[in-house]
Amino acid sequence: MSTQTQTAIPEVAAPSKLSRYRRGALRFVAKNPLGAAGLFMVLLMVIIGVFVPFFQRYNPITPDYNHMLEGPSWTHFLGTDEFGRDLWSRVVGGTRVSLQVSFASVAIGSVLGLFLGIISGYFGGIVDDVLQRLVEIKLSLPGILLAIALMTAFGPGVDKVIIAIALSFVGRALRTMRGSVLSVKENVYIEAARAIGASNMRIMLRHILPNVMAPFLIVASSALGGAILQESTLSFLGLGVPPPTPSWGRMLSGSASQYAMSAPWMVIFPGVAITWLVLGFNLFGDALRDVWDPRLRGSQ
Repeated sequence: MSTQTQTAIPEVAAPSKLSRYRRGALRFVAKNPLGAAGLFMVLLMVIIGVFVPFFQRYNPITPDYNHMLEGPSWTHFLGTDEFGRDLWSRVVGGTRVSLQVSFASVAIGSVLGLFLGIISGYFGGIVDDVLQRLVEIKLSLPGILLAIALMTAFGPGVDKVIIAIALSFVGRALRTMRGSVLSVKENVYIEAARAIGASNMRIMLRHILPNVMAPFLIVASSALGGAILQESTLSFLGLGVPPPTPSWGRMLSGSASQYAMSAPWMVIFPGVAITWLVLGFNLFGDALRDVWDPRLRGSQ
């Protein structure tokens, strides 16, 4: 009598979400090394901006007339300004201001452009014509000039800087979202939703909005670097964040230009901070575009 032995096949555990995320992150780094470098640059500045008191060694707004215009040293890593204030502490403090303004302004402007773009592309007709004429009027003016005009009317203040920069981004987001909606609404599932009696609001929120999120995130991420530059420009012109709040643009204006030759660290380090963060946002935004844009996905 023969006995048949059965060999148990071990079950293969399904990969966990953490392992899938890890593989996705490694794949992103391998395919987009510059995008990964940009993400690292942005995350580093975000960590500094969130934990500002931990990184600051001195009060960034308190003068110290015994240490005016000192060069970089172990006591003052980036030197001091004409009032003896520690430049490292001021650059670190300016990181939070720049990140706060950039994220808030891009979020407000992009979200407003998103919903206006959906309305414009979905309904068309007179609604689309009116919104597009307004966008053309807005796009005829450079964004920084519009922001300067708004800040001249509003006056200085962080909240007003956010509103001014946000309004300068609405037109670009609206135009991009309108184009995406015009493409999506021609799909069969939109006609099917109409056939079963779905309302316009349900179609826009349930079927169109999820399918235009990829271009929306691309537009928002690419606008962050521009928001940093606009905030720095407004502060440089004296229209942005009011003193004594540290701001990279304000550090480059005023007396910093007067001491550019005798104390170049007053100009170099705030400029390096602006360049670092803008470059990080641009590299990461370009990587997201390459990953999510279906027209570029096949070329990788």
